[in-house]
Amino acid sequence: MSGPENSGKSTIEKSAELPLFTKKVVSIVNWHEWMTRWEKSKCFQELESLLHVGFDVTTESNYGETKYEPEDRIIFYLSVADGWALGDKFFTMQESCFKRRSELRQKLAFKAFNVLCLNFFKFDKGDNESNFFWRNLIATERLLVAISNFFRAEKNIFGEIGIRNLSLTYNDHSHNEQQAVLFLSAMAKFIFELEKPCYFEPLTTPENIEENKKISEKVEAVDSLKPWLVEVLVCLNKADILRRRIVELNDACISKLEEIAFRAKIHCFTKIRPVETLEEAFFANSLAAYLLVEYRIKRAEHERLKESW
Repeated sequence: MSGPENSGKSTIEKSAELPLFTKKVVSIVNWHEWMTRWEKSKCFQELESLLHVGFDVTTESNYGETKYEPEDRIIFYLSVADGWALGDKFFTMQESCFKRRSELRQKLAFKAFNVLCLNFFKFDKGDNESNFFWRNLIATERLLVAISNFFRAEKNIFGEIGIRNLSLTYNDHSHNEQQAVLFLSAMAKFIFELEKPCYFEPLTTPENIEENKKISEKVEAVDSLKPWLVEVLVCLNKADILRRRIVELNDACISKLEEIAFRAKIHCFTKIRPVETLEEAFFANSLAAYLLVEYRIKRAEHERLKESW
């Protein structure tokens, strides 16, 4: 609250008291300017600050600027964050004397991942908002490809299959990683439980051949993700999502389960060897083998009951 003693102060006097009073402060206009600043900067602190505010910047473009879509920002963050848990990936032999540089790169990747977890992977939407979100997401093929590549299954340093950009075991997951796991689980649940005709709305009439073709291509793109999601869910021990739709799994998903099951190893007295049969994989406690056995039993019973009606 201003007192009488301040009311008569001139602008010059006020600026002397408040150094920021005379400093021109502006915001980053849009994602085009953000990207320009990112490309020009080499300073770790500046780059980290840019990552921190990236989701606060609009993706709308001014006249004559490069146009960006909201998914462009997410795809960019995924590219920066990729490999955050693999410090050695940021190290090059040419920079062997500058280990600090690789550490700074890894910190930037980790920062990008955390920002993604807080602004994109964080899943706290209601049912209606959730359906709208997932429908928009699965309609954007570029983003789906980027997400599936970011969380792809690959061998870890111990030679075991894990999910890239997540810690080896669920107990090791940070709070932000758990947000990413919840995101993947919700994504898988939506895709596996969604009926094909409802993938994209509104449905077109048979006369609109070109539009139907586009919708068909999008449906195929979503279906092509299911084997990847099967691997993700098995690695994350989230089999309940698959069990709810086990009878409806397509051939590609079953083939992926068989591939995973036969990676198991069996301890046979003093020897350890790869399993040779589904029964051995089941004996070796392979989650994929358990799912395959359940699929075969339920599928056979499903067909028997269908014929009896």
